[in-house]
Amino acid sequence: MKNKILFSKTVLCLFCVLFSFNIKAQQINTQYFMENSPLRHYWNPSFQPISDQYISLPVLGYFQFGISNNSLTMSNVLHSQNGQTVTFLNPENRNIADFYNSLGSTTGFFPDLRLNLFGYGKRTGDASYWNFTLSYRVDGGVGVPKDFMKLLLYGTEKDYNSFNIKSLGANVTSYLELAIGYSRILSNQWTFGGKLKLLGGNINASASNSKFDLQASIENWILNGNGSLRISSPFKAQTGATIGDLHFDTPDNATSFLGINGAGAGIDLGVTFKPANFQNLTLSAALNDLGFLYWFKNVTNIDYKIDNYHFEGLGNLRGSNLDIDQIIDSIGKAFSAATSTTTKGNAYISTISPKLNVAAEYAFLKNKISAGLLSRTMLNNGVFYEELTVSGNFRPKEFFNTSISYSVLGGNFSSIGLGIGLRTGPLHWLLSADYIGFEYAKYDNIPVPYRTKGINLGAGLNIVLCCFKKVECNEE
Repeated sequence: MKNKILFSKTVLCLFCVLFSFNIKAQQINTQYFMENSPLRHYWNPSFQPISDQYISLPVLGYFQFGISNNSLTMSNVLHSQNGQTVTFLNPENRNIADFYNSLGSTTGFFPDLRLNLFGYGKRTGDASYWNFTLSYRVDGGVGVPKDFMKLLLYGTEKDYNSFNIKSLGANVTSYLELAIGYSRILSNQWTFGGKLKLLGGNINASASNSKFDLQASIENWILNGNGSLRISSPFKAQTGATIGDLHFDTPDNATSFLGINGAGAGIDLGVTFKPANFQNLTLSAALNDLGFLYWFKNVTNIDYKIDNYHFEGLGNLRGSNLDIDQIIDSIGKAFSAATSTTTKGNAYISTISPKLNVAAEYAFLKNKISAGLLSRTMLNNGVFYEELTVSGNFRPKEFFNTSISYSVLGGNFSSIGLGIGLRTGPLHWLLSADYIGFEYAKYDNIPVPYRTKGINLGAGLNIVLCCFKKVECNEE
């Protein structure tokens, strides 16, 4: 029973930390330099596939799922003790300080789901390439500041302690994306590309705070804050006098669940450059996902305010007295009781987080081998997240490409990635992953990656028709 309680607290901590600050869609960095992939225009709209045409099969065409964070690996959570794997909350081996010190000011956790519904690309002449894609995309999460984890892990003392938990919030968005892209080779040096995206919003829910402060001592806690909750969803929101009265009605049927509640647009822009005196060197850059969604259906806007709300403290919550469940329960009840709300049904706009890819690649042995360097920057709510990836790419024949990469995420070394692109007749098979772990720990006989900060998997099966005339298509 004791172990089960410890495990539940650990899961709770991980949920709070990992589902964090305004999540952004991911890409698989290992795919960036894979030339025989018909879908490489996803990462840079100026990239042209080597196939003259491709057809992306529904669902099978491309599926991507990713989870990563910028602070933690399981080595911060699980520890070996007397031949057993225990958590950092184990009473006999409390590694709370190591866990806490590994956290960023706001730990970033980035999940992403992308499901292709249809895709088609076609070369027109020797210089132009058009592509059309229809995808379903989901991203979302919860933001937890380090001060909130400090309260959970260390509790309070006799004197007042200040906790700034302003960035505690949530954000989730799901939408359909119809994209029309065009790339053109202007010269031996320059290639430009762009993509226009029409977006149909399905679900958006976001919670943010302008202020959220907690003054806590043994005898008395004081809450002050204000913020907002915005929802547009098939799950119609029902509200009351406080946040605690909020609940949702289930849609009547599947059609309502998949309905469009918002609309918007976005663009991708990309460029590729080969210096005249260094034709083996390729420089590229892309700015993706510049866009917005206007939410107009089933809309609920809630503004909340907490004005100097006092409630009884929880005692000297330190050391063996620490009870994470009690702290969260008390704050939740206080937050529900303290809030005064104003509800409106006004339409609103949400933005898509832009991503910047900047890369350099140098080719050897007539482009059969290359070394690549990719810098990826994501912007969300004024916060930048950066990732640097080094890769080795092998293309002995047109029908077979592979890429091996190593990423540095959030200033810390992460893990390797692997991508394989294989053409068998008219079918192109793609399998790729970032953050592949090689060291595992067993917890309750379940193998857990020990030193990776996430997973990012992508797979696709597409029909490719002939190849660009510069490539020998019959080299099987």
